[in-house]
Amino acid sequence: MLFPCVTLEVVGDSGDGYAKAQNRHNAANALYNLRRLSSRARGDNYTQESFDGTIRFPSATVSQELFTISAHWTALSSASGDVFFYSYLLKCFAVQCISLSEWNEASRWIKNAIEFVVNLTETPIKADLKAIQDNVANPPRPKLLPLLRPSPIPVILPPQPIFILQKALSSLSPLT
Repeated sequence: MLFPCVTLEVVGDSGDGYAKAQNRHNAANALYNLRRLSSRARGDNYTQESFDGTIRFPSATVSQELFTISAHWTALSSASGDVFFYSYLLKCFAVQCISLSEWNEASRWIKNAIEFVVNLTETPIKADLKAIQDNVANPPRPKLLPLLRPSPIPVILPPQPIFILQKALSSLSPLT
């Protein structure tokens, strides 16, 4: 796998089906991690708007029968919130019948796919990594809540004995 993300799956006699399945698996893993990077760096809303629905990952397979170039992207299901991974076959060449001109065309397709994705993803990936680095170096400070003091409990004190004595004395008539 080449960063920022291109895979080339080369298989011997395992057949084209194995190469295709393995290639899609690699692409889904890479897209999953790139999507997580974008989401952690800039938030889910940004990722849904800018990452999903855009080709972010090219890949190629080479088997004894075929040489293929595919494009991969993600989409978010609005109903369930699940992330789906999609692939589209861009170009396919039969290896047994490939001429020099077809080989050059296949080579050009691979170079163009790599250049396309590097140009498309290099800037956002660098921005995402910088945002994460900034968050690690300067984490957001937690909001401090004001100290909550419990309201005072009213205390009813019994009457003071001095007050009772004064009240009793004031009710007596003065001695004459």
